[in-house]
Formats: sequence, C-alpha cells, structure tokens
Amino acid sequence: MAKILQDQGLYEVRREHDACGIGAVVNISGKKDHSIIEYGKEILVNLHHRGAASADETTGDGAGILFQIPHEFFLHRLQNSI
Repeated sequence: MAKILQDQGLYEVRREHDACGIGAVVNISGKKDHSIIEYGKEILVNLHHRGAASADETTGDGAGILFQIPHEFFLHRLQNSI
C-alpha cells in the first residue's frame, strides 16, 4: 500500500526527488593496490552525468574520493618541504 506524503515541519513534498546514488570500490583483501584509485576515478567520471557537477559544469558538488595516505609517504613529503 502506497503512503501518501504530506508536508510536515521542514519537509515539503514538492522537494521530494530521487537521489543520484553513490559509487563504491573496496579492496576486501586488505592488499595495497593503486588500481583501486583508478577504479574510483572511473566512478567519478561516470557520476558526472548524474549531477556530480554544478550548473556551471566546472565546480563539483562535493563528489570525490576518500583514500588512505600512508604515514611514511606523508612524513616524507613534510620533511622535504621544510
């Protein structure tokens, strides 16, 4: 049975819409592999048509990649920047 939505508090039915969704790539083996970054970049490119860019087509809406930076790499970069 379908539920009929009604305005309530800050919720307005007229603003109801489907979400674009997400893309997720994971490495469940725990093995470090750069290919996962390449897969993530491919997902971002494919999300562009789903609204992952603002109306001006140059700025994003917060779509990005979350990844781990190894401590040793980060420390090396900091030490070499001083």
